[in-house]
Amino acid sequence: MLAETFAILAWSIWFNRNAKTMGKSFLPNHKIYTDAIKWLWKFQMAQVQPSILPLSPSTHLPHWHPLTGLTYKVNFDGTIFQDFRLAGIGIVIRDSKGEVIATISEKTSLPPTVENI
Repeated sequence: MLAETFAILAWSIWFNRNAKTMGKSFLPNHKIYTDAIKWLWKFQMAQVQPSILPLSPSTHLPHWHPLTGLTYKVNFDGTIFQDFRLAGIGIVIRDSKGEVIATISEKTSLPPTVENI
């Protein structure tokens, strides 16, 4: 518990210092500790797992099935390299056997909005 308290308090001080430096809203120094402990408490409460009821025999759990026939799966992802003002996208296409059919990755200048990627 001591390590968690230290970590959230250090983060809170850092966050407030950055907010003040950037001209954003920040907490007065005497409220940082109370706010940090409140955030720690919220985090700890989110970690408490509710009791799980056993599934009835008629409940079907979803599970993965391999692709069949002439079916393809497309995975893609994008990223932003803020320091270099660049964006990137990667695409992988696999067939029903899981074998790679095609791939591509591209870098582009950072667009003004995500929708432009």
